Parts: sequence; C-alpha cells; structure tokens
Amino acid sequence: MRLLCAILVIVGVVAAGTAHAQSPEDLPRLRSERDDLTEMVETLEAQVLELTTSIDELSTTIVDHESAVAELADQIAANAVARAEPARLRRSLAVATYIAGDPRATSIIDELMQGTSQLEPATERATYQAIVDHAFDTLADLDGSITEARKEADDLREELTDAQAGIDETRTQLETAVTEREVKTAELAAVAAEIARLELLTSRFTLTGLPTASNPSRPALAVKIDNVSRARPQAGINQADIVIEEKVEAGLTRLIAVFNSSAPSVVGPVRSARTSDVHILANLNQPLLAYSGANQGVLNAIANSTLADVGINERGGAYFRESSRSAPHNLFTRPGELWASAPDNAGLAPPILTFREGPLPTDAVPAGQVSFDFGSTDGSYSWSADSGGWTRTQDGSTHVDASGVAARPANVIVQFTNYRPSPAAAQSPEAIVVGSGDVWVFTEGHIIVGTWERSSAEARTIYRDSTGTEIGLTAGRTWIELVESGHANWS
Repeated sequence: MRLLCAILVIVGVVAAGTAHAQSPEDLPRLRSERDDLTEMVETLEAQVLELTTSIDELSTTIVDHESAVAELADQIAANAVARAEPARLRRSLAVATYIAGDPRATSIIDELMQGTSQLEPATERATYQAIVDHAFDTLADLDGSITEARKEADDLREELTDAQAGIDETRTQLETAVTEREVKTAELAAVAAEIARLELLTSRFTLTGLPTASNPSRPALAVKIDNVSRARPQAGINQADIVIEEKVEAGLTRLIAVFNSSAPSVVGPVRSARTSDVHILANLNQPLLAYSGANQGVLNAIANSTLADVGINERGGAYFRESSRSAPHNLFTRPGELWASAPDNAGLAPPILTFREGPLPTDAVPAGQVSFDFGSTDGSYSWSADSGGWTRTQDGSTHVDASGVAARPANVIVQFTNYRPSPAAAQSPEAIVVGSGDVWVFTEGHIIVGTWERSSAEARTIYRDSTGTEIGLTAGRTWIELVESGHANWS
C-alpha cells in the first residue's frame, strides 16, 4: 500500500508539473527523458528477472538439501538401531559371513549358536573370536558411517543456512528493484502522457497549420467554383483551406477551393476546368479535382495528369442542380460523397505551405489594404486588414458566402504570375506557375515583399523574404491571387 501511494504521489507530482510548466519546446527534452526512463525500466525488468531466477534456484537448492538431510537422518537412525543390538548383530554378521557358500562354516556356526560344537575348545574360541572380531569391525564401520553421515548432514545444514540467508538478501534486493521499477514506470507513464499532450498541441492540419486532434487521412479536394456576380454568394468557400484565384477568359476569374481539414456539406456553384488547374494542383499529391466539365483538350490534359478526376462525368451522383438559381450557375457538389468515392490513385494531402512559429520577419511592413484586377475593367478585388485576418471586397461589396459570412482568411498571397494561351483553347489563358517571380505576402496586418520559386509542377511553391528566408504564414486559411505584374497595389 505504501508503494502504491508513493507511485500515485509521483505520478501526480510529475503530471501536475508537466501540465503547467511544459510547452511544445520541451518535447525534445521530454522525449530524451522518456528514452532514458524506458532504458532504466528495461534494466530493472532484467534485474528483477535475474533476482527472481536466483531465488528460484536457491529455493530448489534448499529443497534438495533438506531432502538429503532427511535421508541422512534416516540412515543415521537405522545405523543407530543396528548399533544398539551388538549380540544379535554379531550373530547375524557371522551367519552372513559363513553362510556365503561354505557348508562347513554353516555347520560350525549352527553348533556355536546351539552350544553343541564338537570342536576343541581352543578352536571353538578362535572361531568365535573371529566372528566377534568381524562383528566389531562391522560395528566400527557403522560408527564411521554414522559419523560421516552426521558430518555431511552438518555441512548440508550449513549450506542450507547460507542458502536461506542468500534468499533473504536476494529478496531484499528484489523488493528494492521492484519498487524502483514501479517508480520509474510511473515516471515513464507521466512523461509519456505529457509528450502525448504536447504532441497533440503540435499536431496541425496539413494545409492550414491549425492545431488538431486528428489530421484527416484523405486527399486534398479541389473544386472549381464560379466567381461571376450571378454565381455569388458561393457555398463552402470559407471552409476551404486554400483558395486559388486564377484568370480565365475576358479577364474574369474562377476559384479553386482546396478542402482537406473540413468538409462542408455543399460546395458551389461548380464550373468547368482549365489547363491551368493541372499545373496549379500538381504539387498536392494527386488531389481530387471536381468540376462541371471541360473541352476535349482540357479533358485530355486531366487524363494525362496526376489529378484524380471526380468531375461530373465521373461522379455525377455527387452533383445536383439548385432550382433557386439559373444555369449554368446552379451546379453544386457534396464533398463527402466525392471523398467517399475517391479513386485509388489519389494521395494524402501534403504540406505545401510553411507556417510561422515565432514573430514576423524584420522586413514585414504594416499594410492596410491590397487591391488588384485581372485585366477586366468590370472586375475589382481588394483585401483589407482587420482583427480577423483580411476581409475580401469584390465589385465594391464585401464578398460573403451563402451563409452571409465574409471571406476573411488569415493570409493573402499575391503571386505575380504570367499567363500564356492554353494549348486546349487559344482564348483561354493558362497560368505559368513553374518558375519564379515576385510575391506579396499579407499576414497579421503586414506585407512581406519577396519572391516565389517553383522548380517543377510537382514541387511546392516556396515564398522567400528579402533575406532569402522562407516566409512563414499565420496558421489559418489562405487565399492565393495569381495576378499579373502591374495589376496590384497596396497601401
């Protein structure tokens, strides 16, 4: 009971100390402590096993020795009984001596025992004396056997005393080892629990960097969303981890909403794919692409890419038309059904953005707003800093979702990007996202001016500040604006 109380006190003290004093920065030290404690517990386990084996061996020795002493005691007792009856013993010994195949000796013994011997007295006395001498020799042998048995018994008893003392000492060592093992096991359990708690704090969603108890093991889902005035308000855009705005025909834009950490029930309106999508999404480890359709050139590009096609032609049952809206701005999809029917070639969402642990870099400058366009005089876009991140305005109005909630991501990246004619349709622009260029990163009410670089379509885009250090974003949702140079300004 005292041991149990001591263990509980240790666990309570360790747990209380770690619950208030530890932080994720302590994880390396705690993991090292856990490894040391694990090694200690394993050593103590081996010691306990060795001591237990020693006790078992000593116990076996004691049992064997006690049995041997009992046998010696029986032997001594038997010899003592024989020694107490010398006359009868002499006769029996004499008989045994002479009966062993000598008829004459047998006759003489009979006469001696009956007192009817016809031998000369001297011969009779000599014969009788020989028998007596032989008997006394045998008695001496018995006395020697008794003495030797007693000495052997005494030696065994001394060994028994030593073995019992060894057991007592080993049991004391065993109790000490068991107590220490239980204490170290309790310490190990407390440290492991604290590591688990801190690791839970450091477990983050792949695409947002926000803490999570369980990062979903599923691919990224990219949904092409309409962004003209008749398509707004859109459903699900505020649940997307990343939203990428790309230029399409006539200077209009489409949104690529990338989902992973959350699954809104409905997303849309869903619109057609472009060849830009193949290049933009190639670094998301074979993500799902949901779209309403495309021309044959785009369909071929998708089929030859690493994207997992879950468009309406492949997963029509996951799409539906909303009767309160007019076509083509009324097609919606259910992400849960798309994930449930994900093709085998889809991969888990990888981390493509880096999130900041510490303060902003020294070259971050306060910024209140960024505005931009995509080459059309009909479309204006801006982001304004506020306490919740950056609020989006489009065509002079706050950009809200179908629930009336304003788009307000933690980060806005203006990635200056060139466009070229799409090989699938010359009038359709295709974003050139492999290469390098300038970037403005808006986060925590500041702008960080830097550069972007992407070595291949499969590689993630790296954003660097003026010192060449990779820019860490604020944990949260991010919008990426693929804007051409000269089409944005900030203040």
